[in-house]
Amino acid sequence: MCAAVADARPAQLHTEKIKKADLEVIELVANPDLLSELSLHRGVGQIIVGFAAETGDLIANAQAKLLKKNLDILYLNDVSGGAIFGSDYTQGLILLRTGEQIVVSHASKDTLAHVLLDQLI
Repeated sequence: MCAAVADARPAQLHTEKIKKADLEVIELVANPDLLSELSLHRGVGQIIVGFAAETGDLIANAQAKLLKKNLDILYLNDVSGGAIFGSDYTQGLILLRTGEQIVVSHASKDTLAHVLLDQLI
């Protein structure tokens, strides 16, 4: 699964422009968790890969996500300060269900895709 577009959305939809004076509070509701839903309906032999963009307690949060969402592989990015967004390069950590961790040093996102595919195989 690619990264989520958004974890939440406005609770109320408007058909007209919201004026600045009315922007004091916008209530949010959670979007469906597609990755969790997919893992509940896993097919035989299906491997599920997820991504975690984290800014604090990186490994603990990523490991919790791996378990909670019943993933086989999770790629962890430290996105503190906007790191990696808008860049063709990444660095992070691949966590496997087996507990193994694979460091991905500064690499192109294309290279990361190949590393993840190697892990799938």
